[in-house]
Amino acid sequence: MIILLAAIVGISIPRSTAANQYLRALFVPVARSQTRLSILHVASTEDEDDRTVMSSVHRRDILKAAATMGTFATAAPPTRAALSCGCCNYDTPRNSYLDRFFSYSMSTGMEGYEAIARPYKTRLFQNLFESLMSTRNIDDYRPMKIVEVGMGTFPNAEYYAMKSASSMNLDIIGVDPNDYMSSYARDSAHRAGLFSSSSSSISLHNVHGVAESLPFDTGSVDAVIGTLTLCTVVNQTQALLEIQRVLKPHTGRYLFYEHVLSDDDNNT
Repeated sequence: MIILLAAIVGISIPRSTAANQYLRALFVPVARSQTRLSILHVASTEDEDDRTVMSSVHRRDILKAAATMGTFATAAPPTRAALSCGCCNYDTPRNSYLDRFFSYSMSTGMEGYEAIARPYKTRLFQNLFESLMSTRNIDDYRPMKIVEVGMGTFPNAEYYAMKSASSMNLDIIGVDPNDYMSSYARDSAHRAGLFSSSSSSISLHNVHGVAESLPFDTGSVDAVIGTLTLCTVVNQTQALLEIQRVLKPHTGRYLFYEHVLSDDDNNT
């Protein structure tokens, strides 16, 4: 049983999201098994959509600009055999120059987007922390393992400094294939005050990895967080299977915030 806390913000981009079919295939049986399913749907007005589209241009423009400075290896859609064998290596060789450029650009070019997302993310993280605390054994003092898949520059750092997380013992692990992101992630944590004396119960670790092959044991993670992640992975279905695998089976939480549209605009 996995409880999901999600926000989906519609953006006027091509409606081709491989994960949508799998998300429905995964979540609908979960709902039918009477698992409590917490979905926060963000119904944007037309004006809000326009602002979101404008702010999301930064991310696409950064990728386009980086592409002019080097060669991107464009990954072909995975074959049916690749989806079933689970043996493919998704952690492919990377261009260090492009990784360095992209990490710097993401650290300076996403303020507008994050400002729009802040009220939605605040609500999601508050719900997440309250949900985690409600299932925690009062005598269990072990830190909760929180995995941020595609942590990037750690724009979510500010939410771990909220009052709702102040009394929690958290071990935050950021997974990202771009190793240059880690220094920016720690800078974000410092700015958010996560390493201050009042937040001494929070630790942060950065590990190299990809969403399709998470470096964690099965059923070992209390919560997985992915914000603007599924749009960047090679194999979205495999990434979701990995998230499902590493989460604790009865108390695991998956919080995702994505900027893609459903193929059929079905809010469920």
